[in-house]
Amino acid sequence: MRTTTITSFFLVVELGFPQERTSWKLEPPLIERTVRVKTLVEAKEAVTRPGTQVVFDADIDAAGEDGLVLSVNDIVIDGNGKTLANARRGVASEHEVLQRIEIRNLTLKDCGVGVFMRRDQHLHVHHNTVVGSKSVGMHFENSFGNHGRFFEVHDNTVRGGPKGGIVFQDGCTDGRVYDNVCIDGGYGPQSYANGCLNFDSNMIRVEIYGNRIEGGTFGLALRGQNNSGMHSCQIYGNSVSKARKAGIRICYETFRNVLRDNTVQDCPVALYYERAYKVYGNLLDGVTIRNCPLPLLVEGATTVPVEGRKPEPFADANVDRLVLKEWKPGAPIARISGGVKVHTIADAGPWYEGAVKVEGDAKVTWASFAHVTVLDSGKPVAGAEVTCEGLKGATGSDGRVRLGPFSSTEITQDGSRTIARSRTLNAAFRDKKAAATFVPDGSPKELTLDLK
Repeated sequence: MRTTTITSFFLVVELGFPQERTSWKLEPPLIERTVRVKTLVEAKEAVTRPGTQVVFDADIDAAGEDGLVLSVNDIVIDGNGKTLANARRGVASEHEVLQRIEIRNLTLKDCGVGVFMRRDQHLHVHHNTVVGSKSVGMHFENSFGNHGRFFEVHDNTVRGGPKGGIVFQDGCTDGRVYDNVCIDGGYGPQSYANGCLNFDSNMIRVEIYGNRIEGGTFGLALRGQNNSGMHSCQIYGNSVSKARKAGIRICYETFRNVLRDNTVQDCPVALYYERAYKVYGNLLDGVTIRNCPLPLLVEGATTVPVEGRKPEPFADANVDRLVLKEWKPGAPIARISGGVKVHTIADAGPWYEGAVKVEGDAKVTWASFAHVTVLDSGKPVAGAEVTCEGLKGATGSDGRVRLGPFSSTEITQDGSRTIARSRTLNAAFRDKKAAATFVPDGSPKELTLDLK
C-alpha cells in the first residue's frame, strides 16, 4: 500500500501560480474486536459497536434491503473476497460525521448503490469490486466541504452504474483517488450522472491519478460548482478511452487545477470545456491524444446580454499542452466558441491555417514551451536556475526543466496573426552560466544549455 502522507501542490512556476502546501496522514480505524459474519443480520449487529472489524465468511444476499449502514466510528468492513448482493445500498453512512472507516476486499453485486458514504473523515475504500449497480457504483457526498476530509479511494474496480461509476459530490477535500478501474458508468441525465469517474462541486486539494477510465458519456468529468468550485487539485497519469462524447470534460467553476501526463484515446472529442463559466487558470500539461477526431472543444460562457442580469464571466487563461499521436497534418485541432478571453494551445506543432476554428468573442494563442536541459561537461545538472523574461524554474535530477508557454500566433474569428519573437533563456549554477535563443512556432522547443 502506498504511503498515506501527502505533501502538495502547485509547482507551476511557468504560469506564476501560488504554491499551496498541505500535509495530512490517513488515520486507521482503532479496532478492539473482530467479528466474523455469515448473514446480513450478524453483519448489521456487528457494525453497531465502535472499534469493530467485520469479516465476511460467506456470500450474503440482502434481498432488496439496505446492507451495512454505519453510524459509529472506527469500523473496518473486510469482505474477505466474498459478495454482498442485491442491497439497496451495499455499504453506506448517513449524515453523522464518522471517523476512521475502512471498506476493503468486498464485491458488491447488483445493488442500487454499491458504496454510498457521506460526511466522513479518514475514510479508506480500497480493493473492492462493484458490478451491476442500478444507480452509482460508488458515491461519496460530503456536504459542501465542511466534512468529507482525508480520504483514500484506490484499487477498486467498478463496472456499470448509469448515474456514474465513481462519483464525488459536494465537498470532498484533502484526498487521493488512484489506481481505480472504472468501466461503462455514467450515462444518465443528471449533472453528475454522465461521468464514468466524476468530480462534482466543491473539490479542493484532491489528487486523482493512475486511474483507468473506459466509457461513460464523459470519461473523466470535472465539474466545479457551488461555493468553492473545484480548485487546487492535481490530476495526473490517468488513461481515458471510449467515452461517448468526450474523454475529459471541464465545466462551471473549475479553476487552478493541474492535469499532468494524462492520456485520452478513442473518443470523438479528447478535451471538452463545456459551459466554461469561471473556468480559468487550469494547466493541462501534457495530454497525449490518440484517435480522437477533435482534440479540443471549448464552449465558453454565453456573452449575450440579458436585461437585469450581469453577463457571465469569460473562460480565461487555461493552457493545454497537447501531445498529438499519429495526427494527420492539416487536420483541425480545436474549435473555440463563446466567451473565451484567452485560451492557450501549446506544443501541438507549427502553426497552420485551419488548425483552430474560432466562433464569436474568443481568442486563442498558439504557443511553445521551452524544454530545457542544462549540462556541465556533458552531465545533467540538478538545481540549475533557468530564467526567461520573468519566468524561472530549477532543473530536476535529470537536468531538465520546462518554461512557458511562449506565444507564437494569435487567433480570433477575424483570422490569425503572428506574434512570435526571439526569446533568450539563461541558465546559472554556482559560478557557471549559459544562454540560448529560440523563436516559438507552436512546436515544443528542445534546448540544451552547456554551462561555462
